[in-house]
Amino acid sequence: MGCGASKTLAAEPTTLADDTGTSALDESNNAYTTPHPPVAAAESMDPEPEPEHEAVPAPVSAPLLVQAPPSDRRDVVTETAVKVAIAVRPLLRTGVEKGCADIARVMVPNEIQMPQGLHAGSVPVFDKAGEMMVDDGMRRFDFDRVLKVDSSAVSKQLFQLAVPCVERFCQGFNGCVLAYGQTGSGKTFTMGTAAAESEFHAKQPRGVVPQTMRLLFSYLQNAMESYNITLKVQYVEVYKDAIFDLLSPDGGMAKLDIHERATGEIFVEGVTEMDIESPDQIAELLATGNANRTVAEHNMNKESSRSHAILTLCMDQRIKLEASLIIPRDQHFLRSKLNLVDLAGSERVLETGATGDRFKEGVAINQGLHELGNVINALASGKAKQFVPYRNAKLTRLLSDSLGGNCETLFIACVSPADRNFEATLGTLRYATRVRAIKNKLKQNRMSKEEELAYLRGLVRQLQNEADKYKAFSAQLRAQLAEVGVENVPEEPEQDDTSTADANVDAAGGDTLPVKDKMSNGKHGSAGVLGTSSMVLSKTDGVTSDGPRRRGSRLPPPPAGNGGWRK
Repeated sequence: MGCGASKTLAAEPTTLADDTGTSALDESNNAYTTPHPPVAAAESMDPEPEPEHEAVPAPVSAPLLVQAPPSDRRDVVTETAVKVAIAVRPLLRTGVEKGCADIARVMVPNEIQMPQGLHAGSVPVFDKAGEMMVDDGMRRFDFDRVLKVDSSAVSKQLFQLAVPCVERFCQGFNGCVLAYGQTGSGKTFTMGTAAAESEFHAKQPRGVVPQTMRLLFSYLQNAMESYNITLKVQYVEVYKDAIFDLLSPDGGMAKLDIHERATGEIFVEGVTEMDIESPDQIAELLATGNANRTVAEHNMNKESSRSHAILTLCMDQRIKLEASLIIPRDQHFLRSKLNLVDLAGSERVLETGATGDRFKEGVAINQGLHELGNVINALASGKAKQFVPYRNAKLTRLLSDSLGGNCETLFIACVSPADRNFEATLGTLRYATRVRAIKNKLKQNRMSKEEELAYLRGLVRQLQNEADKYKAFSAQLRAQLAEVGVENVPEEPEQDDTSTADANVDAAGGDTLPVKDKMSNGKHGSAGVLGTSSMVLSKTDGVTSDGPRRRGSRLPPPPAGNGGWRK
């Protein structure tokens, strides 16, 4: 169990919070008078027809297909805006029974309208056509996409905004999809962090996580032809400004610390990392983590998440030898991270009826979200030297890359359309408007020179071992030929030892192209640093040292890494 007395999450929640609850969000800053223009025209809001057969997602382009200039892109930084989507949940039956009215108007795909002057508990007036009559008109908010999430088809449309984050992750960049909103607004449902295992195999899976897994493993099937891939997962919760490991054997009881590497990367020390090779494994790990996640029941939600949950995917991609001849050298060793974040719901603690520990939890949740709001306000100010208070909370430190850092980010604001939740919904829309002004700086992540060198040394040793095997086989063949009277069989050229090969790798400084040059242009010509291994490759791979290698040729596995993706 996670820290704190509570009951655990169900495998798949079927209901959301009562529409009669309200919550308080940070409304200290008003929305901008001039809304940020939409990034791109959105697709039609009409529900998509159910396909007769399950649609197979198109494979994500492998890094070798990424459009890039021929020069080294190691220092290229691209500025990109945080994308913001609004997910409007349906008006629930309980809300209708208690007389709640739907006050959220979605007339076009990138705009939501809310009445001005309405206050919590008031009753709006409608004309005969069902249009709301408010004296001071409607307030409009523009975003990248606004959707009423009432079907799996709409969930699929919402996920289309998350696709660039997943694609960037596959190409060696960081990505993040984050769900924010009041308690019971549908964040966990939208993210799919509590989805049942069957959802990962559904014709149209609901939720960001199941759809991400489908797209990601489609990419892996394509990329394994060129890369040795290692994919790992972490699952942590931030509860009362402390970090707990949801996948640890002790049930997430031990607190973990945050540290920062020399490169500026934030990491959680001692967190459990699990190798994954299928979507089913993700489903199982989510179920394990959710059983340890802290939840509780109060007046606004029967199963309210009392912690912020962060599912992190970490991927290392190491070039295969034959692919290194056709893929640009700055794409040979890639490392990336994808955060899928389900934030705890903001709430007005007095409305929840919480007391004791539950009351303290609510205060802690709002404090963490308040600090997140301070970070967003600082980033949205646009000031070049504005101090950003990332260190004020564990949550903001973990999300420092995702907001204002090196990341492709989608921020999903989940709102309720009920009139009784007017203040909370308006606060969420203002919050999301500020997020939309944040600019991130994307830069492709590559492994350190030391890691590249270690990998290349391992390749040299494995190729040397293969060369030794073929040398022994060659000696056996010469002996057999001599027995039948065949003479003048050429001797194998003398090969350099492994230490010489390692020295040449070190001299190359981790640059894979010079290493290959040394392999093919040593004192023995095509044998080079690897001795007979180059000839062995020519025989086994169907190539010569001067010609291109055939795709799908056999090569040794990487020297290290457990559970890595190999073909």
